[in-house]
Amino acid sequence: MKLVCLLPILLIGFVPTVFADNSLENENLFAESSFITLDIKFGEDKVREGLSRTHITNTLDDVTMSFYGDSIVLSDPQVKVSDSGEHFRISSIPEGVIIYGHYSDSLDNYKVSIYLVNNDELTKFTVNTDFQMPDDKVVEREPEEEKAAYVPELIITSSHDFRTYWKETFNIDIQTFDANINPNPIYSDFNGRVDNAEVNVLLSLNDEQVAALSGQTENGEWEGSYYFQENITPPGEYTVDIIVTYLDQTVSKTSSMFVIGSVSNSGGSSNAGTNSQG
Repeated sequence: MKLVCLLPILLIGFVPTVFADNSLENENLFAESSFITLDIKFGEDKVREGLSRTHITNTLDDVTMSFYGDSIVLSDPQVKVSDSGEHFRISSIPEGVIIYGHYSDSLDNYKVSIYLVNNDELTKFTVNTDFQMPDDKVVEREPEEEKAAYVPELIITSSHDFRTYWKETFNIDIQTFDANINPNPIYSDFNGRVDNAEVNVLLSLNDEQVAALSGQTENGEWEGSYYFQENITPPGEYTVDIIVTYLDQTVSKTSSMFVIGSVSNSGGSSNAGTNSQG
């Protein structure tokens, strides 16, 4: 089975704008960990000349995957490649599998996040491929001044634990998007994600700060946690302030969570999170 996706190379007038183009034509991406094996085979590129730009259609020859040694056969996998080959997404809705690849300059390789949906829960696994991009398949990046000409309109989604007991960990997940590309994102969306946004989360009780978490989004996502020690952090209704900054834009939102001043018998807190846009 072969499925197609578009890799745009823009042409302006008679002088082409140069983009970073990681061609995956006839390439094989392989990654494995102690529990996941992933093998993706791309096919021949197809080129179609348009009036203002050239469309490169990349084909997917095959994708095989195993989880703890058990093979997962994907039904009608759909592949989408964006940002000139630096990002790709392969989804198989019947099996609840989403594979998101991102080329990392620091790794000189693809970092692949695998999301498995089971009983309305989303579990994430991350592996790195062993693929080395050939020099002849990398086109020079566009000038820096052209990169800076476009500024995404920042929008966020978030989810976090609704209540946490003593001796348990509070978990929060934040995703950032470009509203010009995806104006109404949901948790499982990949389209329009924004990397390297600065994230700050403040946990406070009765207007007094108890904890501060921070970091940057990677693949458009940031995850943080805070451990509530027994008899150290007071119980009560906490305010959760989220502040996300990107290219002089700041988006914020506020919600609540409860800390229970006892030790849970079940050993786990209720994860009735929030998911909204700021």
